[in-house]
Amino acid sequence: MLEFEENYFDGEIREGFYIETMMKRAWAAQLEVLKIFENICKKYNITYFAHWGTLLGAVRHKGFIPWDDDIDIIMKRKDWIEFIKHKNELPNDYMILNYADDNEYRNFFTRIINGSKIPYSGEKLEYYHGCPYIVGLDIEILDGISDDTKEDELQKTIIDIIISTENLLKKVNNKKAGKCVDGEELENVDEKDLEDAICSIEEMCAVKFNRDADLSYQLFDLCEKVSSIYSYDDTKRLQCVLERQTKDKDFIFDKEDYLEAIEVPFENTTIFIPRNYDKILKYLYGEDYMIPKKMDASHDYPFYKNQEVELMKFLQRGEV
Repeated sequence: MLEFEENYFDGEIREGFYIETMMKRAWAAQLEVLKIFENICKKYNITYFAHWGTLLGAVRHKGFIPWDDDIDIIMKRKDWIEFIKHKNELPNDYMILNYADDNEYRNFFTRIINGSKIPYSGEKLEYYHGCPYIVGLDIEILDGISDDTKEDELQKTIIDIIISTENLLKKVNNKKAGKCVDGEELENVDEKDLEDAICSIEEMCAVKFNRDADLSYQLFDLCEKVSSIYSYDDTKRLQCVLERQTKDKDFIFDKEDYLEAIEVPFENTTIFIPRNYDKILKYLYGEDYMIPKKMDASHDYPFYKNQEVELMKFLQRGEV
């Protein structure tokens, strides 16, 4: 268990942004998850790297970016495969969330979380420094990329079609269930369009989907297979395939950029980052990445706001 000075959990202003006490506790809880994950990595010589805002925070702030609320890491696929072999060494209540391990989790990145229930009280609450919420790590995967431009474009096209088809499948299922999510338009959603898209994928990839089984799982599984067709040893560069589909930048780097990890300070502990972090950060955030540009929270900050609502309901019912 990591040790923190008691005043670490005081609310404070960093870079003009106020960090509340509960966010400090959430940071500490996430670092506990990171260290459990990291201990397994060290034991089996598995390499991981801080990624996105966590990498930027490690270099620029020696900890979390003040307005960030999660830990992002990235791993080469061979390292992730090796980690999965030892996943039973995670604490019993930990969960790995990805399409292969959870029937209800459908996302193109993986999460490791410290349980499925909010730790309201007891030893678990103490271990996670008073954070009464489920916390974890977000993990993305690095794959090889073809040196042939046509092959690379074909891979991107196929993955784009698979992702689009999975999104169409969600809309079809929502329309059948009579529900609308985030204001999505369902009037023109047609099951025939979905069937046509599935048939197109079957023809391109020489596969056959089982229409009576979980189509979402089958699409995610195919996407994973297409993403990993170029092995690490046979390529000169690495890519995060799905980031190339969903981000503005093509996430492509030389293998040397992720050849070695170095350990650097992070809050009151350490984290591993790529030795070539400067090149990566310049690509992701620009030449002046060391200058903070944003002092307001991103995405759904804080991540625990929905859990907070559930916690309040339990408290009101006197169940805690």
